[in-house]
Amino acid sequence: MPAAATTLPVDANAPAVARRWLADVAGGWALDRSLCTDGMLLLSELVTNVFEHASETPRVHVQILWHWPTLSVAVTDASPVHPVIREPAPSEFRGYGMQLIAGLARRWGSEPYPGGKRVWVELAAPDAPPWTLEPSAIDETLERILRDNG
Repeated sequence: MPAAATTLPVDANAPAVARRWLADVAGGWALDRSLCTDGMLLLSELVTNVFEHASETPRVHVQILWHWPTLSVAVTDASPVHPVIREPAPSEFRGYGMQLIAGLARRWGSEPYPGGKRVWVELAAPDAPPWTLEPSAIDETLERILRDNG
């Protein structure tokens, strides 16, 4: 089961750096192009949320896991505040990120994590059967990734 992790500084460039990192890693896994693109989009939203809402976070930890047919993406930051889906006014040009995540992800969630929280999303491959990876398997694999990658 391929998995990877990285740590990025939280700044205005972090979403673009995260997208490039995911594209580079996932390219070696021969992921479906649309799955990779969706993963890049949702990772970008997650990292943008850290930049905009978790100013106390100097670095963001990103983990990805490919376990056919699910691509899991997780972001860990130092804020204890969990994301919420909000209803921005039609005239607002911001505030739609979590709606996008909820609409595109097969599942998503947020959970306390030592020193902050982890927000994760799961995307299904286009040819995926009705199947779900158990959250405990994600947790165990992400813990291994974090342990192995400092």
